[in-house]
Amino acid sequence: MNSYSPTQALTINSYLVLDPALLRLLDQAFTLALEQLSDFAYDPEFGQKMALAFGDRTNANELQELQTQWQTGDSGSLPALDILSASELNGAKGAFAASTHQIYLSADFLQTRLDDPDPVVSVLLEELGHWIDTRLNERDSAGDEGAIFSALVQGAELTDSLLNQLKAENDQGTIVLHGETISIEKAAIAWNNATGGNWSVSANWNPALPTAIDEAIITLNGNYSVALDVDATLIGLTLGGTTGTQTLALGNGRTLTLNGAGNVNPQGLITLSNGTLTGSGILTTAGIFNWSGGTQAGTGRTVVTGTLNLNGVTNKVLDGRTLETRGNTIWSGTGWLNGGNGGIW
Repeated sequence: MNSYSPTQALTINSYLVLDPALLRLLDQAFTLALEQLSDFAYDPEFGQKMALAFGDRTNANELQELQTQWQTGDSGSLPALDILSASELNGAKGAFAASTHQIYLSADFLQTRLDDPDPVVSVLLEELGHWIDTRLNERDSAGDEGAIFSALVQGAELTDSLLNQLKAENDQGTIVLHGETISIEKAAIAWNNATGGNWSVSANWNPALPTAIDEAIITLNGNYSVALDVDATLIGLTLGGTTGTQTLALGNGRTLTLNGAGNVNPQGLITLSNGTLTGSGILTTAGIFNWSGGTQAGTGRTVVTGTLNLNGVTNKVLDGRTLETRGNTIWSGTGWLNGGNGGIW
């Protein structure tokens, strides 16, 4: 484990070798975050805003202590930072684990922001929010309290619809470090348009369009469809909320490359028509997978524990990929299923 201390106030741990530019970025982002926390602590509506993020039954003594520390610039109680690879974080930009008292940040994400500290400040404040919740409450606050806290500290506008979405969002996850499974709360990229729309529209995602080092979260409740209108690469995917049906439509001749874990919950629905699903990752679906055309390729696996519908008149191709069906399989229509390059069903 390498340990870095760019300043007395900041401790950074990592098994990775971190270059000086990345350390400067972290020092800059940490300093900006402390400045914003200080301004926030002097806000006349500090108490109301903290209640909005963490509830109104927080530990009053802890809340007063945090406010005083932030006003005086005291960072001694803040958790240390641990820098991991994007794959270790399953595509999350950042995470906090109560069991280790650590904030984890993605080195891959940081490398893309060496000249732009603001997004790093946002993620850092979100993970500080997850840590603050453990100090103020005995139980995890509903939704993504870290994202709400980060937005409030930065003075961002929280509309009723966005606040409701964040209150309903599931920010829980797990990572495996050195053979140990650790529960985390994470910062990931989430779909935020309850009417559906095109994947390529940045405004449909919070905080930004997912990239190859990201996990995409499509769990906003409601009935809508997300259309893959551009080729996309992900390190993780979660589809399906708690109510309604959330559809990911793979068509338009576009390719989704999944190089990490993908999970489709019972409310999620994937349609593959004339597009391609590929990559080295494992996509596990407990929902419905409608395959009417297109190709499943790559070295990964598709594991259907829900329902697989093979339908339509168009031929389908299993090219090198493994398809496991552990639930119901319904074959209708006249299209063939062609295998090649070691494709297994």
